[in-house]
Amino acid sequence: MSLVYIQLQHGLPNCFWSSLQKARELWQGDIYLVAPQRESGYTILLKKYRVKFVSEESFNDNLIDEYEKYTFLHRAGWDGFWDNTCKRFIYLYLLQKKYNIPEMIHLETDVVPYMDIDTMLNTFRNHYKDKIVFSLHAPYQLSCCFMYCNNVDLLGFFCKEIIRYFKRGEGHFKKIYPTQDIINETNLAYTFWHSNKEKVGLFPTIPSDEPKIGFLVDPTAWGMWLDGVCWLLGEQYVTDKHYIGAQIINGTYDIHFSYENMKIKQPFVHNKITGQSYPLATLHFNSKRPEKWT
Repeated sequence: MSLVYIQLQHGLPNCFWSSLQKARELWQGDIYLVAPQRESGYTILLKKYRVKFVSEESFNDNLIDEYEKYTFLHRAGWDGFWDNTCKRFIYLYLLQKKYNIPEMIHLETDVVPYMDIDTMLNTFRNHYKDKIVFSLHAPYQLSCCFMYCNNVDLLGFFCKEIIRYFKRGEGHFKKIYPTQDIINETNLAYTFWHSNKEKVGLFPTIPSDEPKIGFLVDPTAWGMWLDGVCWLLGEQYVTDKHYIGAQIINGTYDIHFSYENMKIKQPFVHNKITGQSYPLATLHFNSKRPEKWT
C-alpha cells in the first residue's frame, strides 16, 4: 500500500509539507509524490520524509493525450486548477500501473490525516473491497480530496469513463446539473458513482451517515468550519449547500480535540444532542493553513 500525492503543473504549496509531515508520522510505508520535475529540487525535505518523487513529465500515455483532447475543464478558469484536479485521476492510474501499486490512499496537498494509517487500511480492506472510495459532499458532488482504491483496473475504467463524459460536452452536464455554478471533477465522480454504485464506496462524513467504519472523513466542510477558506482566511465558513454545513447551521455538532505533548492528536465531531463523539480521520483545509492544526 502507498500514500500518493499529486500536484500537476504548479509548484508545491506550503500546506503540502504540513500534510506530509503528519502523514509520515502515521505511516512508515511508501509515500509517492507526482509533481513537475522542477519540484524535485526539494532534495533535503523529500529525503527527510522518504518520499518517492516521480516527475509529471515522465508519464507518456494515450490516456493523457485523450484527456487533453476532450477536456472542457480548462475553461473553468483558476489557471488550470479545475482541469488539474480531474487530470490527476489519470496520473494516479498510470502511477499505480507503472510502479505496481495494488492499493493506495490518495490525499490532496491540503488534507491532513490524524489516524494511524494501518488502522484505516484494515478498516478499508474490510469495507471497500474492489472499490474506489470518495466522500459525498453536496448535491451532485463527490469530494475526491481523500480517496482509497485497491483495484487498478477499476481506476483505469473510471479514467476512461471520465474521458467518455468529456465527449458528451459541457452543455450536457450543465443541463443535468443546472444548480452547479461550474462543472468539475466532483460532478464527474458523482456521475460515475450514480451509474456504478457497486464499484464506488462512500466514506462516512457526518454521524448521521451511521459510520460503521468507526470514524469520519472530511470532504472539506469540517476544515472550512475550523479555519475558513482560501479567499476568507481565519473566518469560519459554513454553507448549507454542503451536507455537513447544513448540520452545523442546525446546531447539531461541534468539534473538539484530544492532545498529546501540547499538540493536536485527534479531532472529534461531537453530537450535542446525543453526547456521542466520532473521530475524524482527516481534515481538509481549504484555507491552506494546516500548520495551525497539526
